[in-house]
Amino acid sequence: MGLQLKSQVDVAIRAHGAETYPNECCGALIGRAGIVTQTLALPNMTDEGPRRRFLVTPNDYREAERRAEDATRFRRTTEAVRGHATDDGTP
Repeated sequence: MGLQLKSQVDVAIRAHGAETYPNECCGALIGRAGIVTQTLALPNMTDEGPRRRFLVTPNDYREAERRAEDATRFRRTTEAVRGHATDDGTP
């Protein structure tokens, strides 16, 4: 099953990637039933070179899960997809 991104989600992902370029960007995609309705940009906290590595802290991860739960109000229907971008092309 693929994911369907609402148009504002696509815009937010691209903006976060451009904002963090040339470093890796991190974030959570929030939605349910394969439809992503929100994003949450997360800071890349790695000490190992943010151009090639990424690290999401436990607190930021918990915040992403909390927001996903709040967005749907029912844990069983919540899907949070964590991801990062590695494209080295210019935005």
